Amino acid sequence: MTKARAPLSIEQAIQRVVGELGDDGVEAATGHKPPVIRNMSDPDHPREISLKDAIALDVAFRNAGGVGLPFHQCFSHQLKIEAAATAADARALARQAAIAAKESGDANAALMLAMAPGATEADRAIARREVAESIAAGQDTLALLQEPKPRESG
Repeated sequence: MTKARAPLSIEQAIQRVVGELGDDGVEAATGHKPPVIRNMSDPDHPREISLKDAIALDVAFRNAGGVGLPFHQCFSHQLKIEAAATAADARALARQAAIAAKESGDANAALMLAMAPGATEADRAIARREVAESIAAGQDTLALLQEPKPRESG
């Protein structure tokens, strides 16, 4: 059964290069027997291609008339995915920080009114609610800050 390989994945790059170079070309470029590199095109294979071998295969691919640089394109694509994830994380944290700042401001305003001369029990109830909302927004912000950054693999 043929396994699916994601576009611009390392596994797909290996298949593309091996298809262009053939076994002799792969061995000449890397010094590895062809099955060593070919096996790395299996997404479930534990061994991954080294950067040195990827560069050598990209150069050999280009020299053999291949179009593009499969590993370079793959690495560039993966970096763009990582940058997008980092930007999304930053946006989520910024959005949550804005919520926390608003809730904190509302809580401070309500507290000032609750402490003012002539404050009523209703003023104190509003202050309790606003402080609770501020604490919840702060806890949500803290949770985002403590979240381990997810890493894409493959």
